[in-house]
Amino acid sequence: MPLLIKKNEIDAYVSGLIDNGSKPLKAKKIGYVLARPAIAGEIIVSYAGDGMNVEETTNTANDSDWVLTKSNPNGEPITSIDGKQNEWIISQETFIKKYEAQDKDRGLYRPISSVQVFLQIMEDIELESPWGSIEHLEAGAYLNITAPNDVYGIQEKDFIDTYEIIEQD
Repeated sequence: MPLLIKKNEIDAYVSGLIDNGSKPLKAKKIGYVLARPAIAGEIIVSYAGDGMNVEETTNTANDSDWVLTKSNPNGEPITSIDGKQNEWIISQETFIKKYEAQDKDRGLYRPISSVQVFLQIMEDIELESPWGSIEHLEAGAYLNITAPNDVYGIQEKDFIDTYEIIEQD
């Protein structure tokens, strides 16, 4: 059974990783997304992992949220071998901060390159996410620890597909 880390335990878990030799790394997002306004009440299940066979998290959209789908720079959704797309919900505030239009008519957006800080985990965990649901993260996944009140996980394959490491301690 994976270790469950609740919101009020995240700081201690991250400190423990660092105390045990985990080295923070800095990376910038390079992956493109297709984006559309969410429908209030819409439920999105995010899948991840090598075959996207891991149900990473579930989230319910609010009025001003956006649904993002991982894509290539040509605006083609990236799908797993079984045809699943990697989708997730983010707030409009976060969307505006993190993405800019590449081709607005097609809903294609590129990341605004800001440096973020990550730690790689070496065990399967379940993390209570900032949006309130549980994220199922496999060993090798990364925790985005850039904002202490907004720590969330990214499966290793998704991290490799969408981030470029720029500095590792």
